[in-house]
Amino acid sequence: MGGGFTPARRDVDWCDAEEAPIKPLLGRLDFTAGKPSWGYQLRFGLFEISEDDFRLIGEAMGAKLESAAI
Repeated sequence: MGGGFTPARRDVDWCDAEEAPIKPLLGRLDFTAGKPSWGYQLRFGLFEISEDDFRLIGEAMGAKLESAAI
């Protein structure tokens, strides 16, 4: 990297969490409910999810979300 190149970075607050299966959440998440091809949007990188989805996923993963910036 040189010549004045500055990569874009996102400021992220990480939480301790465990892996969780997505299948039990599919009908409850805003970005997956009723969408048989919901995974297609993941091919394009980052996308915004609702605060409800964030909390539902975090709960399923056992994350301590009270300290996370939403």
